[in-house]
Amino acid sequence: MQEVKRGRDTKKHTDMKFVVSASVLLRHLTDVSKIMSAKVNMSMLNYAALTVRDQMLTLRYTDTMLTIVTRFPLEAIEEEGEVCVPLRLLMESVKETPNVPLHFDIDAEQKTAKVIFDDGLRQGNWSFTVERIEEYYELPELDEGRATQVEMTTDIAEEGLDKTLFCAASSNANTNQINVSTVHIEFTPEGVWFAATDLFRVGRYENTKVRQETRSSVTLPSKAAQVISALLPSTAEALQISFDDRIVLFSTPSIQVYSLLSDNRFPEVEQFFKQSISHEVVVNARLLLDSVRQLAPFSTPSTMNARYAFSNSAIELEAYSETYEASAKQVIACEYSGGTFTIMLSIPLLSESLSKMSSQEVKLQFDEYGRFVLIRPAQPESEEVDYAIYVSAMLQ
Repeated sequence: MQEVKRGRDTKKHTDMKFVVSASVLLRHLTDVSKIMSAKVNMSMLNYAALTVRDQMLTLRYTDTMLTIVTRFPLEAIEEEGEVCVPLRLLMESVKETPNVPLHFDIDAEQKTAKVIFDDGLRQGNWSFTVERIEEYYELPELDEGRATQVEMTTDIAEEGLDKTLFCAASSNANTNQINVSTVHIEFTPEGVWFAATDLFRVGRYENTKVRQETRSSVTLPSKAAQVISALLPSTAEALQISFDDRIVLFSTPSIQVYSLLSDNRFPEVEQFFKQSISHEVVVNARLLLDSVRQLAPFSTPSTMNARYAFSNSAIELEAYSETYEASAKQVIACEYSGGTFTIMLSIPLLSESLSKMSSQEVKLQFDEYGRFVLIRPAQPESEEVDYAIYVSAMLQ
């Protein structure tokens, strides 16, 4: 018997119909748009991939270096499918819409989309052009045979990135194939540690809750670290980090971030935290931070340095501006009983470092030549966490 094919079966299905909350959709559009440039020089980078399947809506956007994938359950689905939507247009449209259900009707074949809403007081609709999903960039793929997987929680990763990322160089600075516009993550049998440096300071955060039998590491570009830090919740949700020698994936139940990895090596930073210490000072972190910031207007704008003199139970801070012939001095109390010594430090570097300390008091450690200061919490934040910042001294 000859098989009879019905028209419905032979027709390629291209319609998509679903209902989504405006506020929920806006939140996820905002998340994926974090890597969208103000000026896009490739037409498909104006679009995000939108997939409706299995009662879930998935959004995916890439700038070719980073890819963000986010998903959430829908209120109602009539027809499934996938298409490319203009990201900025859709986000701005939803932003100005009441927080009501939005009814989407998309024809991928005809490249048309229509959205309808009704909040009882106002009715509205808009339409726009879409692109077929075949035109969009493929999702990055890890080499599973060579990939490493690490399990941790989002609060550890978020804190590690936050405590170190500010030390990374602000631009793509490469010296002798050393990349300092990055955050380095090292997995060891003793714990996981995060580090970043701009060659003037180094931030290092270690947590012994996360241990790996085999030592491995991954170096994130600064932009990827910034995006991941902003997207990860500070609550302890499950997080899997997977990476090979080319790609890293940060994955939670609701969001995934893919990033290409840096080709250049990260500098050896462990040595900075193992140097001989000759002087140690304990001081109130907020008191010192406020004093440092108050000196800023009185320092030379091109250098932004201040001189710190340590004597019995006191720190004398002094700044002088050659530009304005202005000066300022403060004396604050501390715990110190050694001999008098001085050091010149950058006001921005020191104030940023102090602002990352969550403890009430900080411990300042110096070598006998005044070449650096190591900043640590006076009391450890927890038994599992070790945090320190190395700041180089300036020429006096």
